[in-house]
Amino acid sequence: MIENAPARGRIPCHLFATFAMFRKDRVEWTKGEPATFESSSAAERGFCRVCGTPLFFRYKASADMELTVGSFDHPEALEPKHHYGIESRVPWHVIGDALPRAETNAALRYLKDAWSYQDPAGAD
Repeated sequence: MIENAPARGRIPCHLFATFAMFRKDRVEWTKGEPATFESSSAAERGFCRVCGTPLFFRYKASADMELTVGSFDHPEALEPKHHYGIESRVPWHVIGDALPRAETNAALRYLKDAWSYQDPAGAD
């Protein structure tokens, strides 16, 4: 999936996914381009066109993208560097290490005027 693209960090996303951050220009898809879903005016999510496996999250205006660690052949090779978005973790999820922690910064330029396209009530 990726050739010679060093991970820039491993980022847990709530309880549902763990991401490894890469520069967009260092990611090369070797088995076809993934399908994408524009989840907001600022970001999109990618998934396998064949099986639906979630593959990435990326802000459109950022030079980086986050790839799902579970989609790697050897996810154990990507060691965590920090925890991000900790304000949205459920109360019973305990972070049991001393890695740096950060909340999502709503003032990020990517999010300032963003609109969500995900319907919290579900599809009609």
